[in-house]
Amino acid sequence: VTAVRRLAAAPAEYADWPEGLHPDVVGALRRRGIEQVYSHQAEAIRHALGRQHVVVVTPTASGKTLCYNLPVIQAALAGHSKALYLFPTKALSQDQVAEILELNAAGQLGVRAMTFDGDTPGDARRADRRNPVGAKRRRRSGPARDPRRPAARPPSARRKISGRARN
Repeated sequence: VTAVRRLAAAPAEYADWPEGLHPDVVGALRRRGIEQVYSHQAEAIRHALGRQHVVVVTPTASGKTLCYNLPVIQAALAGHSKALYLFPTKALSQDQVAEILELNAAGQLGVRAMTFDGDTPGDARRADRRNPVGAKRRRRSGPARDPRRPAARPPSARRKISGRARN
């Protein structure tokens, strides 16, 4: 450590929604209780929507997720984008997929998201390869979950194979 600096707390700085952000995305955010964005989020989103490279370095729980999710969702809604997110842990990837699906449900955006890891069943992997994730505009029915991931079966529905319980 070459230096330690302690900065005094400062009030949050807010900004208007970035110009060009799809109204359905803004509506979904508002339905989730997000009425405005922090100034760093607005700046990052504006740059990303302008197709510029962006690096966001802020503390934990400061809104980095919106900085990258909103431009990706915006592009998916325009029908010309798919995204691959890489996370260091399964828990984090599952949290991020849940965040996208909750926003999707709030705005009925038609965006699909799923995890693809060592625990993804073989049939879901094949479906993921045949039908990559993107936006399906205006899908308004059904719950906000990955339709390709099979629903969990209750323990009574498990069958026993080679002495192990298996789904």
